[in-house]
Amino acid sequence: MRQSAPALLMCLGFAAIAAIAGASSIHVPADQPTIEAGIDAAAGGDTVIVACGTYYEHGIDMKSGVALRSETGAADCVTIDGQQAGEPVFRCWNLDVATSIRGVTITGGSHLDNPGVGGGAMVCESSFLKISNVTFLANSGTLGGALYCANSAPTLTDVRFHDNTATEGGAVCCYISSPSFENVSFIGNTSANDGGAMLCRNHSDPSLMNVVFNGNTAGDSGGALACRTYSEPSLTYVTFGGNSASVFGGGVFCEDFSSPMLVGATFAGNSAVAGGGLYCAADSNPWIMHSIIAFSAAGEAVGCGGSSSPTVTCSDIYGNAGGDWIGCIAAFEGEQGNIGEDPLFCGAHNPAQPYTLQAGSSCLPGGTPYCGQIGAWGPGCSESGAPGQSNETSWSVLKGMFR
Repeated sequence: MRQSAPALLMCLGFAAIAAIAGASSIHVPADQPTIEAGIDAAAGGDTVIVACGTYYEHGIDMKSGVALRSETGAADCVTIDGQQAGEPVFRCWNLDVATSIRGVTITGGSHLDNPGVGGGAMVCESSFLKISNVTFLANSGTLGGALYCANSAPTLTDVRFHDNTATEGGAVCCYISSPSFENVSFIGNTSANDGGAMLCRNHSDPSLMNVVFNGNTAGDSGGALACRTYSEPSLTYVTFGGNSASVFGGGVFCEDFSSPMLVGATFAGNSAVAGGGLYCAADSNPWIMHSIIAFSAAGEAVGCGGSSSPTVTCSDIYGNAGGDWIGCIAAFEGEQGNIGEDPLFCGAHNPAQPYTLQAGSSCLPGGTPYCGQIGAWGPGCSESGAPGQSNETSWSVLKGMFR
């Protein structure tokens, strides 16, 4: 006999309650001696709670539906050190959205022995886990010094990627993946080839919101971010400061039909031989809207090659060493709300947030007709700056914020 809808919903409700009631907490090291042992003992719905301290572990297999967290939820409570053992600290296979890792620092992970797989701290395949308040520090890998994603869409919130290294994708490498990043920082990561902080390959479409890329370096192209082969990341309120590439795209490099969309981005003080801010090649057509590209230390603001054609609206391009409204974006100068004025960064007047804007900036709402806010940051200091300080906003001032 077929059950009625109310009866079926009641059964499902009882099942959910039973699942919750059956969930348990496993404490490390009180109940299990190691993090790996804690996860092995857990079932879907359980939480593994790790006491503050340093744990020397690697090759940990996460389990679907299990929540792993430090006892305080803060990243500085628990450090998991992979000791450069040649394999990732975490392996994440086929994990559902109920799986999570929160409040840990992962360091010393390495995965350099397999040329086709990277992820020194974490490898994700066919996984959708949630990662929050985690620091990935000083890990190394072939593809993605900290994180490698294949056919995955993890959600990362309040995460830090600092000082990771890789052959490609200094911190993160995505392959046929669409992870989500919100309130994330990429600082001081290095790639020997492309993507100083992040590399997106083969139909990877990550979403980035309120993300900062500072001081990342690529031995080839894409000082902060490189996109290849039909990859189309979406970047909203993203900051690129002081990143560098040896060849193309000090901030962003895209090629082979890859067309990132940048809305409300700020590029400042990036450098490359061509495209100090951004370079697009091989039929890549990025959208640049409500964004600032300023003070590139080397290279023009935007460079193009191979039938690429960016679209630029409501943006401010100014003070780039190799030129501003030139080459493939020359036709956009003065059109569609575009300007070429000093954005008036606060710089030394607000060292904690140097890319906020002085009150007189044309990039603030009302400064440019019809455009509203331009760039990732709003006001952060007075029009005249701090009392007794210079109003200089060149990169020579700004770069001192990130040494």
